[in-house]
Amino acid sequence: MTNQRFIGQHDWYREGADKLLRLRDSIDGAWRGQGTGTVPSTALALLFLSKGRRPVLMSKIQYGETDSWNLHPNDVNNLTMFTESRWNIDLTWQITNIRPATVDHLLQSPVLYFSGDRTPLQQDDAETARMATKLREYLDQGGFIIAEAQSNDKTFDSGFRELMKLVFPEPGYELALLEASHPIWTAEIPIEPEQLRPIEGINFGCRTSVIYIPPFKDPQTEQPCPSLSCLWEVAKIFKRGVPYPEIVQKQIDAGLGIGLNILAYATNRELKFKDQIAESVTKKASTLDSRRGRVFLSFLDSGGAMNPAPHAPLNLLFWLETNLGLPVVRQVDTVNPASENLYENPILFMHGRTAFQFSPEQRENLKEHLKRGGFLFANAVCSAKAFTESFHGEIQKMFPDRPFKAIPPDDPLFSDEYGGFSIKTLDVRLPEQSPGRKIVAPVRQEEPKLYGLQLEDGDRWAIVFSPYDVSCALERASSLECRGYTQDSAMQLAVNILLYALEHW
Repeated sequence: MTNQRFIGQHDWYREGADKLLRLRDSIDGAWRGQGTGTVPSTALALLFLSKGRRPVLMSKIQYGETDSWNLHPNDVNNLTMFTESRWNIDLTWQITNIRPATVDHLLQSPVLYFSGDRTPLQQDDAETARMATKLREYLDQGGFIIAEAQSNDKTFDSGFRELMKLVFPEPGYELALLEASHPIWTAEIPIEPEQLRPIEGINFGCRTSVIYIPPFKDPQTEQPCPSLSCLWEVAKIFKRGVPYPEIVQKQIDAGLGIGLNILAYATNRELKFKDQIAESVTKKASTLDSRRGRVFLSFLDSGGAMNPAPHAPLNLLFWLETNLGLPVVRQVDTVNPASENLYENPILFMHGRTAFQFSPEQRENLKEHLKRGGFLFANAVCSAKAFTESFHGEIQKMFPDRPFKAIPPDDPLFSDEYGGFSIKTLDVRLPEQSPGRKIVAPVRQEEPKLYGLQLEDGDRWAIVFSPYDVSCALERASSLECRGYTQDSAMQLAVNILLYALEHW
C-alpha cells in the first residue's frame, strides 16, 4: 500500500469506485472477477469501497525528487492510527505530490504535512511560485498546514520560511512563537512542561492556519532533540515488543500528544468521508459579472484589524448560486462607510473580532444609507466580545432613539417564507475547558439568537446582528476554540437573512 491517491490527474479512489459500481451485477449486487469466484471478488470490491471511503486525516506532501520529504515513512501512518484510537473512528492518510496536484486535489485533505531536512522550495523559481499560489488558495479555502524540520536539518528551515513569505506576501502574516495558552498544548492531551518545544504559527483567517515546528536543542545538553516525526516513527501504537525505557516513552507520548492536539485544533474533530467532499471544491471569483439582475454583497470595512474571514460572504453567494440557482456576482467588493458610492451597495456584510469605531462622517453616511433602504448584516467572529460591544455602541450612536433588540423566534426571517429554511433551532458550538484541561466543543441546539433594529415599529429589519460566529463557519475554518454556529447552521441562518434582505430591498 503506497497511500498515493493521485496518479497525475487521476484520483484512484473516485475512478476505482466508479469502475467497481459499473461492474456490479444489477440483479444480485455481487461482483464476478475473471478467474476468481463471486465471493472473493465481492469481498475485495467491498473492502475497497469501505476502506477507500474513510475520511482523510492528513496528506503527506511529496515536494522534491529526493527522499527528504519521507525520511520517516511510518510517521504519519502511526499518528493516524493513534488518532483513530483516541477518536474511535476509522481514518486514513495519503501522499500527495505537490507539483502535479491541483488545489482541488489538496482540498480533499483537511491538513497538509511537510517534513524534511532539505528545502521544500523547487529548483525552478516559477515552479516555486506556482506551489506558493496553490498553497495560498488551499489556505483561502479553509485548509491547514503543518510543517516540521528534522533535527539534522540542512536547509528545510530556511526554505520553509521563504516559502511562507511567498504564500503570504502581505504584512501581518509572519511566523511567530505560539503562546503557552494556545489550544495546541491542551486541545486533546495536556502536554507536560518539560516536554514542550518551540512551535511557531501564522494566524490567518479565523485561526492559526499554519503550524511550524523548527529544529531545536535540549537547553541543558545542547544536543538536537528528536523531531515529532521521529517520535511518531518509533511509536509502538499497539504496545508490542520490548517496551522503551520510561524516559524515551515519555518523549514518544508527548510527541504523539502534540500531534494529536494539532490535528484536533486543525480539524475540530469533524472529518468527512471521501465521497462527501466534492471532486471540484475550488470556487473562482470573477470580475466580469455585471451587477444587473444578479445578487451581490459588499463587505463593510470597519476600519479595524485585518479581515479574519474574507471568503465568508463569497461562499454564501456561491451557495445561493449552486443550491437555489440564483444569479450572483462572484466577487465581494469592500466599501468604506464614508464612501460616496455606499448607496450602490444595498446589502452590506460585516464582521470582526476586535474593537472598532466609526468616524462621525462614516456613521452619518451609513445611517442615511440604511434609512434609504440599505441593509446591514453583521456577526462577531468567534463570538468576540470586543467586536460585539463596539457594534452595539455604534448602532446606539447612529440611532439613539431606536431599540436594538432581540429578533423574536417567530419572526418571518426564520421561516421559509422567502425561499430559505424553516429554522426552529440551530447547532451552536460552545468550547469549554474540561476538568482535565482538554478543550471540548460540545454542540448544542438553541433557538437562533439575532439582534436587529427597525427604523419604525413594525417596519423591516434594517440591521441584523449575530453575537454568535457565522463568518468562520461560512469560511469553513472554524477552529476548536471558535464559539459559534456549525457550518450547516451558519449557512442556513445566513441564507435566510440574505433572502430576507432581498425581499425587502
